[in-house]
Amino acid sequence: MHKIRSFLPFLIMGLGPVFVQSQEIIHQPGPVIYPEGAIFYGYTPEHPVDTAMDYFAVFDIHSANPDDSQLNGLLNSLARYINMHARYGVPVNRIHVAGVFHGSAGKDALSDAAYLARFGKTNPNTPLLDVLSEAGAQLFLCGQTAYRRDLDPATLHPGVQLALSAMTILTEYQQKGYALIRF
Repeated sequence: MHKIRSFLPFLIMGLGPVFVQSQEIIHQPGPVIYPEGAIFYGYTPEHPVDTAMDYFAVFDIHSANPDDSQLNGLLNSLARYINMHARYGVPVNRIHVAGVFHGSAGKDALSDAAYLARFGKTNPNTPLLDVLSEAGAQLFLCGQTAYRRDLDPATLHPGVQLALSAMTILTEYQQKGYALIRF
C-alpha cells in the first residue's frame, strides 16, 4: 500500500493539467447591465482579476447586425465587458467604457422614431442604449458616418453624442488611457 501511495503523485503528475470544475457554469446578464450583456461565470480564472485596478476601454462599434430587427453584437460586447468585470468583483466606479458607432453601425445610434421612419420598426438597441447611458457609458456617433449615411444628428438616441469622427474619439480615448476593443 505504501508503494502505491508514494507512486500516486507521479501518476497524477503524468496526466498533465487537470481542469476541475467545482461549481456550475452560469450564462446570464447582470449584475449591472440587464437584460443584455450575458456572460459566463461560476469559474475561477487562473489569472486573477485585479479588483483594485481601474478598467478603461473604448469599443469600436464598426458594423451592424445584417438583420435590422436584431441587437448590435458589438454594442452587446460593451455591456458584457461591464457585467463581466463587475461580476468578478471590480467595483462599478472602476469600470470606464466608451463606444463609438461608425460605418454600417451608425444606424444603431438612432432614436426609435428615426429608426422607425427608416426601417419600419423601432431600434432594437434602444433598451441597451438606455441602460448603458444610465450606467455612465460614453456613446458617440462618428460625424463622418452621420453625414455619409444621411443620419440626422438631431435624431440620435439621447445617450449618443455626435463626434467629429470615429478616428478622433478612438485617438482621444486611447491617449486618455483607454484600451481599444475591436472585434
